[in-house]
Amino acid sequence: IRVHMQDRGLPVLGDSVYGPQVTAVNGALKRGGWDSDSIEIITKFKRQALHAKELYFEHPILKKDMTFSCDYPSDIKYIISALSK
Repeated sequence: IRVHMQDRGLPVLGDSVYGPQVTAVNGALKRGGWDSDSIEIITKFKRQALHAKELYFEHPILKKDMTFSCDYPSDIKYIISALSK
């Protein structure tokens, strides 16, 4: 998922290998198109922003359809809200 998202120009936030790169330039953080508040939020996010809101599959033994859903974790809710402003 991570490498394919990066290849499409949609890197996963918090991915240190394939994610959006935030670099230090002359002691200041810089990333094209992001303001300093966004950069601060992004650099404080310490994990990959990946979450499966819903999973659906057929159980391999029972042959029964299985569905699991879960709301976004609070840290992802925060970053969505903060970066949507």
